[in-house]
Amino acid sequence: MQPDRRQSRELTNMSEKIVISGMSCRFPASPTYQVLWENLLSKKDMLTDDDLRWPSGSFGIPERFGKINTVDKFDAAFFGVHGKQADKMDPQLRLLLEVSYEAFIDAGIDPQDIKGSNTGVFTGACSSDMLSISGNNIESVTGYENSGCSLSMFANRLSFYYDFHGPSHTIDTACSSSIVALDSAITALKEGKCDHAIVSGTNVIFSPSISLGFSRLNMLSPTGSCKSFDQRADGYARSEGVGAIILTKESLAKRIRARVHGSAINSDGYTEKGITFPNGNAQQILLKKLYAQCGINPNDVSYIEAHGTGTAAGDPQEVNAIEQALNISQRSADSPLYIGSVKSNMGHAEGAAGMAGLIKVLLCMEHGMIPANLHYSTPNENIEALNKGTIKVVDEHMQWDGGIVGINSFGFGGTNAHVILEGGINQNSKNQRTSSQYEQPEAIVPVIPCAARTSEAIDALLESYSESDISPDAIRFMQSIANRDTNAFSYRGCLVSNGNEKHIESSQIKGKIVENPQEVWFVYPGMGSQWKGMGKALMSHAVFSRAINVLNDVLEKTEIDLIWLLLKAERDTFTTPVETFVAITAIQLALTDMVSAYGITPGGIVGHSVGEIACAYADGALTKEQAILVAYYRGKSVEQTPASRGSMIVAQMTWQDAQSHCAEGITLACHNSEYSVTFSGEKQAIYVLTESLQDEGIDVQQVNSVGVAFHSHLIKGAAPLLDEYLASVITQPVQRSRRWISTSRTEEQWESA
Repeated sequence: MQPDRRQSRELTNMSEKIVISGMSCRFPASPTYQVLWENLLSKKDMLTDDDLRWPSGSFGIPERFGKINTVDKFDAAFFGVHGKQADKMDPQLRLLLEVSYEAFIDAGIDPQDIKGSNTGVFTGACSSDMLSISGNNIESVTGYENSGCSLSMFANRLSFYYDFHGPSHTIDTACSSSIVALDSAITALKEGKCDHAIVSGTNVIFSPSISLGFSRLNMLSPTGSCKSFDQRADGYARSEGVGAIILTKESLAKRIRARVHGSAINSDGYTEKGITFPNGNAQQILLKKLYAQCGINPNDVSYIEAHGTGTAAGDPQEVNAIEQALNISQRSADSPLYIGSVKSNMGHAEGAAGMAGLIKVLLCMEHGMIPANLHYSTPNENIEALNKGTIKVVDEHMQWDGGIVGINSFGFGGTNAHVILEGGINQNSKNQRTSSQYEQPEAIVPVIPCAARTSEAIDALLESYSESDISPDAIRFMQSIANRDTNAFSYRGCLVSNGNEKHIESSQIKGKIVENPQEVWFVYPGMGSQWKGMGKALMSHAVFSRAINVLNDVLEKTEIDLIWLLLKAERDTFTTPVETFVAITAIQLALTDMVSAYGITPGGIVGHSVGEIACAYADGALTKEQAILVAYYRGKSVEQTPASRGSMIVAQMTWQDAQSHCAEGITLACHNSEYSVTFSGEKQAIYVLTESLQDEGIDVQQVNSVGVAFHSHLIKGAAPLLDEYLASVITQPVQRSRRWISTSRTEEQWESA
């Protein structure tokens, strides 16, 4: 009997780990997750009393609540949204487009790469105040309100923009919406319905009506703060928030922020005290069943990010359920279960509440620390484990080694959700991608790139990077996605670091992409550019060191030990033509390989003297092996020609003026620039010329030509010997291309071979 292939495929999908690979958010006073972390560490109360939404103190509702400051800004053109639609689009949806895109980039994914895929979109949302407000003025209705504010569009618009064909739906289970959306996404990934998923949650407050309703039911804190788990708990404070994560299969992840052990949802069912009263027994059953299914010992749980609304009814029901489900009685006050709730810091973001707690946990995993809960001083007397110390609220910043984490999220209609995570960047897991897995050669110095649509945005990114601690792996990760064809981002910038891993002290470079950028030219110098120890620092670069090792192997049959010459020689090196030519050429060939590894190709090639050997390699006229042997034999032919001995100088003067100084024994060797020439010839004649030029006030510098009068009449005797050597190396000559401008030929000869 043949096996059921469909069933086999499903079992394979079920066995593959699901991971969180990217995230982004907008929370009160926190336009990014980096700022959110800073606010958590500074113990900032992110709720405010101001007139940003409506006049503070109106309608008899609490004055303090959490607000996002950037809801009025949206790049409609970038997201392909017509102006008329953008005007009538709920800012929640605009923010969802933004954070979903940022989350993909955070995950190292270019959305264009998965266009047309079965990627799923799962959004948690409770309401659209904008839809209600738009109906207040019937005459202003355009029809775009329906497609801009409908909750279904909070998922469907994302699928439309990215051209994703997987599951796409918005989930409303009130305050548990975003974690229920996460559970749906995890299930879809396990069942093979999608390979990636955007999971998001959103809540933006424009109307006081919901606040007024909750206030009249005594659900809101009069002081506008969530006093989670505290004896003073008097209700919750409302808050705004939009957050998104990228969920994917571990085998596809470029970045692993956390691994998902499992998730589950259930319902309170019927409760005598009413639909909005929490059912601790249902919560207990949910947790106990899920941890058993995942095979996780409750004693291994290190932290629970609780729902923690700060209500007199909710906190005891939740924490007492945790105590029973996780066998907290087996713990002691010396090894308690730690709990916390981000609601104490930023309020209750309702449809985005679970996402806020999740992103907080991901940040804790990344930084190895759990930030303190706010507004906690006296344990709630109805929570026995808190008073016994077997469960402890994190009320001061706590160093944390990570481990198993659970996240609670409960809806006021009775839908309960829980997710179990483990791991993070700090964990150095064996499955975490290393820098070598990013398809990008390592940088000579750490270069941190960024792309944006405006110059101002580049400034903001550069400032953000310069103030951050960025690890070498993170730098290489950003480099791996920086050179993508992101035509929508017409501005580029980068930080060039000093190499300090912890603090970026750097220079900033920025500019706008031009349609016809200038060509990059490869320029190779000749004799005089050598110095002891050159190339030593670059040997840490894999491409460079690989090239040097290849060249060293080629020279193995000669007397030259290239590795020793460049890296280990204790005496003054480059005292002979052979050593000098081989060293200069080797460095130039290796640098060519390294630059080429970054995808840089020359629009033009030019070199001087021995530098033209590397020109031939860059142009494809010589192989690397041929090039290093040409350099070697060039030196040999000179060393075997005693008449070539002499010296060289560079003088700052015009070619025309220099011609009158060419006495017997001197050749005007090189026309370097408008005001620079090189003289070469017999040693005594050059010495006399040097003194004469200096007497005239002309700047003169000696060229380190190892005692040889290159490019002069004295070198002619080496030509027949060099021709003989070259014939043994270059058996099939290749004509140079037009991009190689030869400095050993006149301009009239440039088009010839």
